[in-house]
Amino acid sequence: MRVSLNLPLRLERVTFASGVMGAVTVHRVDGAAISEQPTTGKTISNGQITLTDGFSDRQFILKHTDGSLNVGQITELWFTSYPTSPRLGLLDQEPSPAGLIPLWQGLGSWLRAEPRGM
Repeated sequence: MRVSLNLPLRLERVTFASGVMGAVTVHRVDGAAISEQPTTGKTISNGQITLTDGFSDRQFILKHTDGSLNVGQITELWFTSYPTSPRLGLLDQEPSPAGLIPLWQGLGSWLRAEPRGM
């Protein structure tokens, strides 16, 4: 089953309909080319898989180990999103160079400041 998003997001969890069992793999997509080797995958447990290895992309394929996976077998896709621009900045009071110090939120972190020259 192909998943296409408007922007890259981190896939956290996939929840399945009742009765879906086995394992599911996630494959990267580059245009029409689908990676033969899975990027990640998990065995379905309690009706879901939780990906802990940080898979992020805009397009990907979900495959069931027995080859059959359709939209009706998936009830939820959980994603994590992070901003792509600074959301908060601190004003540098030093006269040269004065300016805004942006704080960025990146994968796996809450906030970080971009390093500045001394």
